[in-house]
Amino acid sequence: MMLSVLKHTKNPAKFWFLKNYFSPQFKDFIPRMAERYGFEYELVQYKWPCWLHGQTEKQRLIWAYKILFLDVLFPLNIKKIIFVDADQVVRTDMKELLEEPLDGAPYGCTSFCDSRTDMDGFR
Repeated sequence: MMLSVLKHTKNPAKFWFLKNYFSPQFKDFIPRMAERYGFEYELVQYKWPCWLHGQTEKQRLIWAYKILFLDVLFPLNIKKIIFVDADQVVRTDMKELLEEPLDGAPYGCTSFCDSRTDMDGFR
């Protein structure tokens, strides 16, 4: 995902990662990758609140973080965040999406594979 984002843009890119779910090996690797490919990154974390029912499935935890805790994971001066799953391939410059007006909406979503007719039954 990261390399496909970088391949399709001439603009600076910054990636934010959930620190809680990185292996020690990836934490060691990411600075070298950032230097080689010229991107910024930051690790963010948030302790699961004691008042919220705990999740045991890792995938459900990650979903909860990306939905419930966006307002506390990132600095307040961040205007927009584009969430891309790690297994996605980006086919265009993400700056277009970043500049898309949300007209006051808290979330925006891209259309689901509009260019692929084989996905018609899944929309």
